[in-house]
Amino acid sequence: MESSVLLYYYGVVLILLIGVMVLNMFWWKPRKMKRYFMEQGIRGPSYMPFIGSLGELAKMYARATPPPSPTPPSHPHHSILPYVFPHLHAWREHYGRAFLYFYGRSPRLQITDPELIKEFTMNPRNFSQSIQHPLVHNLLGKGIVASGGDTWATQRKTLSPYFFMESLKGVSTVAQGAAEEMIQRWSELIGSNEVEIEVLLEFEKVSQCIIAKMLFGNDAEQAMPMLQMQAEQSAISSRSVKSFYIPGFKFFPTSVNRRSKWLRRETERRFDELIERRYRSGGQRDDDWLELMISSRSMSRQQIIDECCTFMIAGSESTNLLLTWACFLLSIHTEWQVRAREELHQVLKGQRPNVETINQLKTLNMIINETLRLYTPLPFVMKIVNEQVKIGNLTIPAGVGVEMPIIAVHHDPKQWGENFDQFDPSRFAEGVSKAAKHPMAYMPFMLGPRICMGMNFALIEAKVVLAMVLQDFTFVISPAYKHDLVFGLSLKPKYGTPLLFHKI
Repeated sequence: MESSVLLYYYGVVLILLIGVMVLNMFWWKPRKMKRYFMEQGIRGPSYMPFIGSLGELAKMYARATPPPSPTPPSHPHHSILPYVFPHLHAWREHYGRAFLYFYGRSPRLQITDPELIKEFTMNPRNFSQSIQHPLVHNLLGKGIVASGGDTWATQRKTLSPYFFMESLKGVSTVAQGAAEEMIQRWSELIGSNEVEIEVLLEFEKVSQCIIAKMLFGNDAEQAMPMLQMQAEQSAISSRSVKSFYIPGFKFFPTSVNRRSKWLRRETERRFDELIERRYRSGGQRDDDWLELMISSRSMSRQQIIDECCTFMIAGSESTNLLLTWACFLLSIHTEWQVRAREELHQVLKGQRPNVETINQLKTLNMIINETLRLYTPLPFVMKIVNEQVKIGNLTIPAGVGVEMPIIAVHHDPKQWGENFDQFDPSRFAEGVSKAAKHPMAYMPFMLGPRICMGMNFALIEAKVVLAMVLQDFTFVISPAYKHDLVFGLSLKPKYGTPLLFHKI
C-alpha cells in the first residue's frame, strides 16, 4: 500500500516538474526575453505559446500577392519587399528598424539599420551561422559558410588566398571560354530571327561550367554530375527552409529525407574517389582550387569535400542569379542597354573583356551594383549570438537569433530616397559609399570580416559574361514572362526568365 502511494506521489511530482519545464520553455522564458528587449525600446508582435509569432506570419504570407509586372508602358518599379517578405515590410513600418519576434519559442531580433549591422558583424567570433533546417547541412556540410567562431577563422585564413585579386586573373579567361560557347550556340539558334531564350537555365549552365573549371581544372567535365547533384540538393533545401522544422523530423524516412541523404552520400563518394586519384597522381596538377586545398596539407579530406560542396553551390548560383536579374532589368530598361553597349564599344574596341578592362566599364559596374541592390541573390542572413554582445544601445544575450535582411536595407526609402524601387544605376556614379545616405547601406555580399570571400570571383565572372552578351545581342522582355518571385536559400524568378534576343 505504501509503495503504491509513494509511486502516486512520485508520479504527481514528475508531472508537476514536466509542467514547470514546459511552462518555463514555452511561456516564462519567452515572455522574460520579450520584456528584456522592451526595456531597451525594442517592440514586436505578440508571443503565443508554442507557435510564437508563426500564426501572424502565416496570415501575412497567405495574403501576399505577386507584385505587378515592372514592364513598360507603365512606369516600371521593383517594389518586391511586401510580396517576398511581407512581415519585414509590415513590422518595420509598425515597430521600427529593429524589432523582436518569435519563431516558435526561439527569439529573433531583426535589424535593418546599416549602422547596427556594421557593428554586429565586426566581431565574427561573437556569433555563428544559423542553419535553419538540417537538410541544409547535407548541402553545405561544415564548410566555411556554415561554420563560426575559431573554426571559421581557421577556414577563412586557409581559403582567403585563393580569392585574392592576384589569384583570380584566370577567372576572366575561363569565363570568356564558357561565354563564347553559349554565345555561339545562341547565334546559331537565332540566325536572322528573334528567338526566346530562357536565360535562367542558360546562365546556370555557364556558371556551373566556370566554377567546375576553377575548382577541378582538367577534371571539370567529370565533376559536372556532382554540380548537378548539388543543384538538386539546393532545390530540396530551398523548399525545406520555407516550412517550420519539427525537431527530430530529419530521422523520418520520407522521400525528401531519403533523397537528400542519398545525394549527400553520392556526392561525398565521388569526391572521395577524385581526391584519392589526385593523391595517387603525386600532386602533378596545380591549376585548380582542389589541388591547392590538397597540397596545403592543412585540411582533412572531409574538410576539402565540405568546402568544395560550398564553393560549387555558392559559386554557381549567386552568379547565375546576378546575370539573370541583370538581363531581366536591362530587357525592360533598354536605354541602359544602349548606354552600356556604347561604353563597351569605346573601351574594348571590339575585343573581349578581361580582368583588367572590366574595371574601366563604369556603366556596366553601375548596372551590376543596381541589380544587386534591387534583386539581391542572398537577401537574408541570420546568425546566432554565441555570447552576450552590445551593439549601439542594444545588449543582445547569447542564444538569440539576429536576422539581417539585406533586401530590406536595399529597399529602404530612408537610405535610397523616394525612387528606392526604381532601376537607376546612376545612383552609383560616385561609388557605392555615396550611393545611399549611410555609406554601408549597400551590402550585397554582407559587411565586416565575414564579407563574402567569393565576392571578387562572382563580380569578375558576371561582368565578363554580361559584357560579352551585350556585345553580341539586343534583348527585350518576352510576353511569356510572369513576374513572380520565390525565396528559399536565394531569390529566384518563380517561372523562369524568358527574354527575346536578336543578333547584332
